[in-house]
Amino acid sequence: MHEIETNLGARPGLQKEPGFVKFCRGALGWLVLAVLAALVLANFYTTAYFKLEGVDAPHEKIFFRPDLWPVAIGAACLAAVWAALFQAKENRNSARIWWRVLLVLGLLGAAWLAVSGVEPRADALTMSEIAQRWIQGDYSDFDTGEYLFCYPYQLGYGLLLEGVYRLFGAGNFQIVEWLNLACILASFWMLGAFARMLLPQDSEGGGLTAVVAAGAVCAVFYTTFVYGNVPGMTLAFAGLYFQLRWQRGGKAGWMLLSGVCTAFSIWMKTFGLIFLLAQIILLILHAARQRRLGLLAWVLVLLVCWQGLDKGAEAWMSRRIGHAMNEGGPMVLTIAMGMQMPEEDTMAEGWFNAYNQDTYRTADYDGELASERGRQAIAERLEEFRDDPQMALEFYKNKTLSQWAEPTYESLWLSFPMDSVWQDEPLTAFQEAVYQGGLNVLLEGWMNLYQSLVWLWAAIYVAARRKELEMTQLAPGLVILGGFLFQLLWEGKSQYTLVYFLMAIPYASGGLAITSQWVKGLLGGRRPRRPKTGGASTPPPSAPGQRRVRTESAYR
Repeated sequence: MHEIETNLGARPGLQKEPGFVKFCRGALGWLVLAVLAALVLANFYTTAYFKLEGVDAPHEKIFFRPDLWPVAIGAACLAAVWAALFQAKENRNSARIWWRVLLVLGLLGAAWLAVSGVEPRADALTMSEIAQRWIQGDYSDFDTGEYLFCYPYQLGYGLLLEGVYRLFGAGNFQIVEWLNLACILASFWMLGAFARMLLPQDSEGGGLTAVVAAGAVCAVFYTTFVYGNVPGMTLAFAGLYFQLRWQRGGKAGWMLLSGVCTAFSIWMKTFGLIFLLAQIILLILHAARQRRLGLLAWVLVLLVCWQGLDKGAEAWMSRRIGHAMNEGGPMVLTIAMGMQMPEEDTMAEGWFNAYNQDTYRTADYDGELASERGRQAIAERLEEFRDDPQMALEFYKNKTLSQWAEPTYESLWLSFPMDSVWQDEPLTAFQEAVYQGGLNVLLEGWMNLYQSLVWLWAAIYVAARRKELEMTQLAPGLVILGGFLFQLLWEGKSQYTLVYFLMAIPYASGGLAITSQWVKGLLGGRRPRRPKTGGASTPPPSAPGQRRVRTESAYR
């Protein structure tokens, strides 16, 4: 195994990578590549979409149409030629590029907030109203059968809304939307930080990541979604980023920040658990790599932060409302729901169909009885799958495509004014253009092309660098892998997969760089040399008088 020179504080004299770690790194690399390749094929095969007009709009119904994959291939080739020219220019300032990209995305998000006129609805409206009732001292939503009795895991976001409303006025959801915009921009900044840390050479120091991220307009439209998705995503990114800072030679304080951010992420949205699991896997392999069992104490820190925040907030809220909070409907009911067909003319396979809340209610809110019914439903559904494998394959194919081949990630559907359907109210000229007219065609067409390119480039990067990727460089792939498996089992919705899609952007920038190198080779240009570590940065020479430590790479 080759050695690198570093002054980042890594311990010298590390031994060769244990066989267990090497095997896990290789196996995880193959699994990540398999998922990325499957997502490329899925997005080349079809496009999932919503009809934002007529009776289909309110029902969140998914439709499918063939994808124009030759267009994506052609666009990838043109982008590779452009990237070859981009890389050829000297003195590229990636920080300047990032600030420009963030400025453009920020202006786009601000313009959307200013002109869209979107207001909370469905669960977002429910949580907004609940937070306002808390300010008035009304905690009836915790009573038997009420919203927070069934879904107590919404407590974290409810408290966030209450805090905002106390500061800026009850029901002032516009402040929450501007907070969403700030969170989205922070999330993009961290994508650049991931690239600079994990693959600086392949991403041109993060500059190409900024260019690739500039196309993710689907995320910008989430500014109006007054729900836990956006702050949960930002906190999840931060938790993973701080841990990677520590693993790559940082101080212990980074891990403490990681535990806090990850805990708050889970508090906002369930997908934070996928990041937590990825972080635990990285910690275990890092401890095995270093042959220091004491490092596993950081796993306990992550778990204590998570459970401490969760149980502490629950106990505090229980005292506030005068009785213990209910545990909510059993998770097994959501898994059972994720295996069921949707109601007629609604949604898609495995999406929400009210099974979990109806079963919990008919069990008279008896968690044990509801769990037993959920397990029975799962067993019956598995038997159906076993008796008809073709049906099972079709079910999970459609469930997967409806989540991972839907390029808007529900960003437009979530903001669509349903009153235009329910109350037969006309859309404004701007709304008609965005949701049903020419601008909608352009937006959805771009999002579809962009989605295909990101997955294609990400797969190319992992395929080209798989044998050389260090363990920390597999972190984004671990999150994507975990999200893919989780969404197979859990309630399906394309809005849940946005966070994993954005995690692929650093890989995508590396894939774009690799294809640009291929273009240079075809044109007879000299390919730039890259480090054997698959893009891990080599620190600059030490300052005069500073002792340089020569050590085996500690970052796998």
